[in-house]
Amino acid sequence: MTRSIEALRREVERVDREIVRLVAERVALAREIGAAKQAQDRAPLDAGREAAVVRNGAALGREAGLDPEDARDLFWLLIGICRRAQVENA
Repeated sequence: MTRSIEALRREVERVDREIVRLVAERVALAREIGAAKQAQDRAPLDAGREAAVVRNGAALGREAGLDPEDARDLFWLLIGICRRAQVENA
């Protein structure tokens, strides 16, 4: 027997809550990284590191059965959110 649409939607909502919690955790870590960069007088932007994170994200997406380009887009969005968090706390 298949699950009802309502049950599936509840599962989607549970996953959405977890996604938001994990993004908030990533932003908190980015703020700590921003503070460490500031203490070391380093620039908030690290283009090489950002590119590596996106490449890794695409690979993780591919391994999970996602379109790598969609995963890249997601990671660029996350990087933008986290970069803003670093700069706002500087």
